[in-house]
Amino acid sequence: MIESKLYKPMSPTKLAAQQITKISNGVVDLLINNAAIFTNPELELTDETAQGLEHEFHVNVTGPILFTNAILPLLKSSDEKRVVFLSSMAGSLSLAGPDSWPMTFPGSTYSITKVALIMATRKYAVQFKDAGFTFGAILTTEESVGSMNKVFESLSPKDNGRFLDYDGKDFAF
Repeated sequence: MIESKLYKPMSPTKLAAQQITKISNGVVDLLINNAAIFTNPELELTDETAQGLEHEFHVNVTGPILFTNAILPLLKSSDEKRVVFLSSMAGSLSLAGPDSWPMTFPGSTYSITKVALIMATRKYAVQFKDAGFTFGAILTTEESVGSMNKVFESLSPKDNGRFLDYDGKDFAF
């Protein structure tokens, strides 16, 4: 596992890619993006600052996209080519009724970044659909790691662009 500090504005994603190249012989089968920060949960969106928005977007969206882009050459060398972004129910638009959990969930900016990450997943899926890649966003829960491993292992091109829960079922976006 290679850790990249995505909360730093000048994150060394290319350096991490170089390290990964060395230890993986230039091939990565599965990239799991698990980057998130949740600051100021009580802060209403109307009280958010530019600095707060930029910080959460950098860690939750920009960082995973830039890291994925840095690792893409290593994934292209794989027969599997799987990329997973860990997400959250807080980013589900289909659950976002006026009194629903995503709408009453504290932390407006976090929810918005998770929606953006799911859209980035779908954009990657469309861009690389003919290149043998599978991109997916998976819903996380504390007890789901074992189940998520099964989902990671079962990902195939038929799952391209899907938003899955920890059991591999479609989660409404």
